[in-house]
Amino acid sequence: MSLGLACVDGASGFIGSHLTAHLRAVGWEVEEASVRAGRPIAMPQGATVFHLAGLAHDAGADGRTLMRANRDLTLAAYEAAVLAEARAFVHVSSATVLGRGHDVPADERAPLNPAGAYAVSKAEAEMALREAVGGVPVAIVRPPLVYGAGVKANFLRLLGWIARRRPVPVVANAGRRSFVSVGNLTHALDAIARATPTQEPCIIWHVRDGADVAFDELCRRLGDALGAPARTWRVPQPLASLGLGLARQGGGSNPFEAFRLDDTLLRRELDWRPLESLDKGLGEVARWFRTVEAGA
Repeated sequence: MSLGLACVDGASGFIGSHLTAHLRAVGWEVEEASVRAGRPIAMPQGATVFHLAGLAHDAGADGRTLMRANRDLTLAAYEAAVLAEARAFVHVSSATVLGRGHDVPADERAPLNPAGAYAVSKAEAEMALREAVGGVPVAIVRPPLVYGAGVKANFLRLLGWIARRRPVPVVANAGRRSFVSVGNLTHALDAIARATPTQEPCIIWHVRDGADVAFDELCRRLGDALGAPARTWRVPQPLASLGLGLARQGGGSNPFEAFRLDDTLLRRELDWRPLESLDKGLGEVARWFRTVEAGA
């Protein structure tokens, strides 16, 4: 029995490709929408819309381009969903809208405090949606760093660095952070979509694996998963932030700075639990990386 019609834009991207595969596997009918800035957007009637299209922080785009791709395109997609009388609109935002330095886990009520053009464009998209909501209920989902098969940018760079047994500068126990595997994220998006609409016209959800770890611990676990024990090199934080170019390449966040999310709402209201642990997720991305390296 079909769970209904799901319309996914951004289906060819990292998260989108995993999401479409998951939705089809559990019983949704899935259509992929073509969504581009400045072009008319067509959505199938009555679908649950998953909006993922946009530009990522590592795209190298300027602020104006990011705003068009992330804020303006999100609003246009929502307006198309309203015209198509969509069942619900699930928007994948980013935890970066909350800013930096969250050692105490931030819940959905935390104020927006974006730093950088990408985060600002995602925060603007959230605000535009909340102002426009009407007719079609909205769920805004804020994942932290997402990893898994097909991951790009800094996480892929870190995988390669550790696999090649290069020394990684770290600060002992600095910067506990939340992560989410792409498998856990797609599972959560599915659960949120099934629960929407609710009595609230717009609900924000945080999602994470469940284990927050510091950068040095992440490196150790990745090394174990890769079969290449990480060669960590403890240095003072100012020096570590310069090492590897990991801290700021592509607009990424500082790996030595705490960034933790509180996902209590998702677990309490939807009884959601991660499908896989952090270690299992890291094991899967390590297997994918080794396969890619072997075929290179």
